[in-house]
Amino acid sequence: MNVAPGATFELSIEWGSTGATLGARILDNAGATTTARFTGFTEYPASSGVYYKTGVTAPSTAGQYTILYDDDGGTAAVGHTAVEELLVGQTVATITSGSLYVTTAQLKATLGITTTYADADIDIAVSAASRAVDGYKSDRFYPTTETRYYTGGIWDTSVDIDSLNTLTSVTIDTDGNATYETTWTSGTDFVLTPQNASTAGYPYRKLELLSQAGRRFPGYTNAIKVVGSFGWATCPAGVAQATGIMAGRLLKRARETPYGILVVSGDAVAAARLGRVDPDVAFLLDNLPGAVPLLAV
Repeated sequence: MNVAPGATFELSIEWGSTGATLGARILDNAGATTTARFTGFTEYPASSGVYYKTGVTAPSTAGQYTILYDDDGGTAAVGHTAVEELLVGQTVATITSGSLYVTTAQLKATLGITTTYADADIDIAVSAASRAVDGYKSDRFYPTTETRYYTGGIWDTSVDIDSLNTLTSVTIDTDGNATYETTWTSGTDFVLTPQNASTAGYPYRKLELLSQAGRRFPGYTNAIKVVGSFGWATCPAGVAQATGIMAGRLLKRARETPYGILVVSGDAVAAARLGRVDPDVAFLLDNLPGAVPLLAV
């Protein structure tokens, strides 16, 4: 679990038995107690063995802590205990909502989570899964307006570009002085391919010269300047589905321990172990139409 120093957060744990009176304390992992034992856990739904507590205050000093749960008054003489890692002060990068392929609200709805106790961890899982999908496909499934530069050889008839959904302009540095003095026109000097990419919902991936225009690439490094909206115009359903699966697995692991196991003495708890790539995630992403360079349609 990740929280900011001094932040108020919620705890939730599946205890495995109903009617228990739980307590918890926060340990500093150096042999001392940071937060004294507290109680006040509520079992919900009734008779479910799942307990939660609101209004817990995180330690004010950033660091790695352990939450120790018990149901025996804190003596460990009877009952059992459980531990959960608590990271305080982890910096979460600013998340741009448009770059997420599944939202916190959508993942919570899928998992049936109706409270806010795990929102910080869900935010991190959703962002991490979205960026992992980008890395897995070496692509980006959201649009941003940018300027990018490319190099084409003088005998080349085309140049590969990053995924482009909307073109604004193409200008050329004809003499290698980093001044882009010549504007090329789509349909007159060049075309973007695959030809029917926008109709099919795919991005363009190549700039091809029209032979009748008599144009040539200058051959200078970064002599082709392309301005437009890069990435996919809209996130494909397969990407959203794959991201949700991955984010759910990451969330489960983060909410238990860094090693994927919730340690409970006296009870058997299923271990959540992650393979390198979930087969359903790989299937969705590897078979995504248009996610690899296409032949002209």
